[in-house]
Amino acid sequence: MDNLWEGTTENDVITAGKTDDTIIGGAGNDKLTGGSGSDTYIFNIGDGHDTIIEASIDPTCSCVDKIQLGAGIGIEDLRYSADGDDLIINFRGNDSDSIRIVGAKTGESAGIESICFTDGTELEFTTALSIVELTKETGNYLPSVTTNTQIINGHDGMDTIMLTGAGSVIVDGGAGMDRMILSGKNVIAYGGAGMDFIQSTISQATLIGGTGRDTLIGSHLGDTYIFNKGDGIDYVRDSLTPPCIVNEGSDTIKFGKGITKEDISFFMQKEGLIISYGENDKITVIEQHVSKHAIETVQLASGSSLSSAEINQIVADLSNYASDHGLDFTSVEDVKNNQELMNIVTAAWDN
Repeated sequence: MDNLWEGTTENDVITAGKTDDTIIGGAGNDKLTGGSGSDTYIFNIGDGHDTIIEASIDPTCSCVDKIQLGAGIGIEDLRYSADGDDLIINFRGNDSDSIRIVGAKTGESAGIESICFTDGTELEFTTALSIVELTKETGNYLPSVTTNTQIINGHDGMDTIMLTGAGSVIVDGGAGMDRMILSGKNVIAYGGAGMDFIQSTISQATLIGGTGRDTLIGSHLGDTYIFNKGDGIDYVRDSLTPPCIVNEGSDTIKFGKGITKEDISFFMQKEGLIISYGENDKITVIEQHVSKHAIETVQLASGSSLSSAEINQIVADLSNYASDHGLDFTSVEDVKNNQELMNIVTAAWDN
């Protein structure tokens, strides 16, 4: 069992020992130091600005150190930047909390191997991080990725970012019209504001278009597409791989906090599946009716979900109801504006 180190609501300094430790700074701006062993740093909303020094440098230790983030923090909420050799993790829409990982870029800290989320998602890190801050003069970035984690922060103009290699890739395009073509062990891409084109070629990708009219293209592996209120009109195309390549993963659309099943409606047209989830928010899943390009799961932040088979059944039930009752049924707006049709949609969700 891990040793538990727990701070107060003040600014604490906690220095753990040489065992496996669970370290909870709590509220306040805390300095947290782990020694040898596998350490877990627990961070929740409201915990303030914490500094982590993962100080074990024992080459014989097969330790795994991680940050466990609490409820209400998703992978789409994290933003990354560098300050000297330190990695700074900020949170979307939250200036009151942050995490500084000392020496993360140089390996002076033994490193955080992973960041974990309450939904089971785990983001792998290595001790050596490569963080590139693009400027207006260096808006084109076309490197190869090593086996380390590469973090690219775009500027507010038009960026072209193309990355290939075996490492993990985290890209924040920033505002403006961005074009990203990415591959790596894992890909996490934020489009930010503006019209973005993001494609993951050979990766398990998490693609987050942000606000604006975005096009998100996944690979033949299992991809996750994340949408939040106010993201606007977006297009998803899962897998542009040749016919000889078999899809190897399950793809998921995840909706962020504040989006409920009552907000969501479906309509299948020739181009693909239309998903409306807000007054001006809409996703077109191109060729959803083709199994190779289908999204297998649509999931709410609450965990409630629909499978592609259940969505197909909803589409059929909507069409049958409209036909039986003589309804004019030609768009997703027709579904949103008819309570009986919306009842069919909401009843299909699991609890």
